[in-house]
Amino acid sequence: MKLFFQILFAICIVLGFLAFTQKGDALSVRQHQDFAERIVIKPEYDSATVFSEGFAAVRVKTERGAKWGYINKHGKMLIDAVFEGANPFSNGLAAVQVGRGSEAKWGYIDYSGRFKIPFKFLSASPFLDDVARVQVDLPQGAMWGFINTRGAWVIEPKFRDAGQFSQGLAAVSVATDVNVYGYIDTQGKLLIPYRFERAEPFSEGLAAIQFNDDAKGKWGFIDQSGRIAVHPQFDFAQSFSEGLAAVRIGDFSFSKWGYIDRLGEMKIKPQFDLADSFSEGLAAVRVGEPDLGRVGFIDRKGGYVIPPQFGAADRFVSDRAAARQGSATDGRWGFIDRKGAWVVEPKFGPGAYVMGMFREDLAPVRIGSQLSGRWGFISR
Repeated sequence: MKLFFQILFAICIVLGFLAFTQKGDALSVRQHQDFAERIVIKPEYDSATVFSEGFAAVRVKTERGAKWGYINKHGKMLIDAVFEGANPFSNGLAAVQVGRGSEAKWGYIDYSGRFKIPFKFLSASPFLDDVARVQVDLPQGAMWGFINTRGAWVIEPKFRDAGQFSQGLAAVSVATDVNVYGYIDTQGKLLIPYRFERAEPFSEGLAAIQFNDDAKGKWGFIDQSGRIAVHPQFDFAQSFSEGLAAVRIGDFSFSKWGYIDRLGEMKIKPQFDLADSFSEGLAAVRVGEPDLGRVGFIDRKGGYVIPPQFGAADRFVSDRAAARQGSATDGRWGFIDRKGAWVVEPKFGPGAYVMGMFREDLAPVRIGSQLSGRWGFISR
């Protein structure tokens, strides 16, 4: 009998080793051990959000179908999975959904799962600086307004569209046929008149806006008084980050991305097929067509710090960036450091969105395909 178990144990070791070395799984035994050690909350969820204020929303199968609840960093379910939708916590509150379809309503719960703001909203956003953007059904249609953490209206619902507040201002629209945006302050006063076709949140004192027909749909930037800071001349523009903003020159059929400074001067010439905002001194850029080109990272002078080599990549957060090795169809995701080295081997996926950013030292990741894969959490 003892000999039998010795033989069985040896067979298991050999089979395990062979499993690690199969095609599509190039990790060594030691790499596999490192990978397993990073999984701090085992993959058993249909979906998951990032951690915020010590909680992460996760979706699980229940007798009543797939529902959302909240776990702590040990994977313990602290708020039962009873919701149809769930957002991360902010300011001690989380927006959650009950009901489906025409019966769906959003409200807010606290850390204990108790209802703090009634379920009466068509849509509800996380709180930012004690104010949340919510949508209600009124006789004139669905309208947006802003509430405080007690659920009282700070700004009455009167907008057809509204963005979150950023640097004391929020883009809003009251038009019924076409969206024309202006900016309000935290008291609801219109500070910048309705004149923009599209309007982005303020960042570093400037906001990217698209002008109407008089500027042929070009993008520029305004300051917080509404004055034009960068003349409308770009075919698209992202918000400023770390003193630079990514801008696109040309239409989608033939265009290049570069970076400008706050004065509108082109600091990194248009040369990329796609460009992201700077984060922690680096920006992800793509050279080549989608899923055929490669993504790398540049510094503020436009030089490559990490040469183009990834199928896709996200921005850096806490010295880590999610990156994909391979195509969008069958590529795998992992995390790289500021030198481009894998700190979490590309094991997650395949598919598009298979992992979130690190928040509170943990990141949600999907192991397996989009249809059958399961979500868990890894450590840094």
